[in-house]
Amino acid sequence: MSQGANANYSGRSFEEKVRTFLKKKGYGTQKHRYKALWFNPGPRGRLNETEIYIPELEMVIECKNQNGSGTADQKIITELYNAHKKINCNHYILLYGGSWWGQGRGQSLIKAGKEFINDVDSYLPTQKNKSLHVMKYEEFCKWFETNFTEGGK
Repeated sequence: MSQGANANYSGRSFEEKVRTFLKKKGYGTQKHRYKALWFNPGPRGRLNETEIYIPELEMVIECKNQNGSGTADQKIITELYNAHKKINCNHYILLYGGSWWGQGRGQSLIKAGKEFINDVDSYLPTQKNKSLHVMKYEEFCKWFETNFTEGGK
């Protein structure tokens, strides 16, 4: 399997892991389409699509899985700024899975994403009721269980 095909498979597997966790908590998921900052208005332009949307929580989750160096780690700030400007929701979560994020450069980039959110909120407040988040999978599971009841009950 090529590196690109392996990365796509790994990413889809991580998305499915997140969907399974949410389903066990009683939440259904779907895709969410929106016009990104980089939207191409030409005849071939199309809307972007998030991996996971939980309608009853107005929560958007973008999943990024990485187990070694690659390009996903270079997109944190771009994804957060796009969410800040273009995605209407209560919670936008940039969710990271894979071994890359637990140490070294990956860990530093997660920290930078969290610092960026603090800076954005200080200087360009995010729209009312929207919170931006950057989390690793384990952190997300704990946060979700602490903040949301099963199936909204």
